[in-house]
Amino acid sequence: MMRILLFSVLFLIGCDNSFNDSNKKNYSATEFEPHWIPYYPTSIDKPNANEFTIVAFPDTQSYHDNNNGQGYILAAQIDWVIDNLSSQNIRHITHVGDMTEDNLIEEWEWFNKQWSRFDGLISYGLSIGNHDYKMRDENDKWIDSLEDASLFQSYFPASRFQNLSWYGGTFKNNTASFQYVDTGFPDIKILSINLQCTPKDDELKWANNVISNHPDYRIMITTHQYLGPIDFPKEKSNISKIPKGRMNWNKCNGKKGNSPEEIFHKLIRKHPNIFLVVSGDQRHTESFVQTSSGNAGNIVHEIMNDIRSGFIRILRFNVVTDEIKAILYTNLPELNTCNKNNKDNISRGCLTDEAHSNFILKGWK
Repeated sequence: MMRILLFSVLFLIGCDNSFNDSNKKNYSATEFEPHWIPYYPTSIDKPNANEFTIVAFPDTQSYHDNNNGQGYILAAQIDWVIDNLSSQNIRHITHVGDMTEDNLIEEWEWFNKQWSRFDGLISYGLSIGNHDYKMRDENDKWIDSLEDASLFQSYFPASRFQNLSWYGGTFKNNTASFQYVDTGFPDIKILSINLQCTPKDDELKWANNVISNHPDYRIMITTHQYLGPIDFPKEKSNISKIPKGRMNWNKCNGKKGNSPEEIFHKLIRKHPNIFLVVSGDQRHTESFVQTSSGNAGNIVHEIMNDIRSGFIRILRFNVVTDEIKAILYTNLPELNTCNKNNKDNISRGCLTDEAHSNFILKGWK
């Protein structure tokens, strides 16, 4: 018998402490994977004394005024994070890339104006996406290699961060970087690495060295392209039918760029302290989660978020239960195009695969 599972994606307004799990179903973890299960919150509760939060920004490329005046979305997202730094115990922010749509100066000006509001408040890392490179040459011809990130580097150079205590180091003027995350728990040390879209071998060598030099840190990695259609989709109409997972193809850095599958084997599986990979890029997949094993048998959670309706990904870490609640949240309910009349602002049936919208990751310490 074919079972159709209906899952909820979080679409909330406000930030109260209420929680109602009346929609929660008693699915066992083995119906999905041993290390993650779907999650059914109806609001963002405040973290308890054993929890802290990291926020991941999905692709924000559409959130500028050149795109039908959508710049207010990025501004509102950042408003919410800043307003809730304390109440949500937000300790770090990472961006999966595609900060711009066409790598235009006016787009970088807007993104920088908004993102700079985090300066002096919280640590953050930025990953370069395929839309953040120079895409056309002087003759307006498409550049296939997608590797010139000079505009990004002009707004976010390594020199901007070099005197900050949380900034750990850089590869090629902030093309990649790493940050020390102050979790608020002295015994919990996390190092966050941001890699560019499908990086070359020299960048992976740099990242391998960084991780090897920090054996007592838990490692999370953010990169742009990682989870999505495993094989290259020859037709867009078939994207939803292609099996999802680590991708076997790359968008950036030409033939020298490593595919996500190559990144896993050359970097991620080699280190026992890597526990999380965060990515974006795939708006047709929207949200996805899977777990893999490293060479040492360690759990590696792999998640993808590319929701273009004002969502951010809230990662709520619990140091006692050893779980991470991964929640999609927006403070812009007017963008709820699939269920506007739902008074509790829980939208249903919005994502391609609802099981992969909100979930609990088991085991990260």
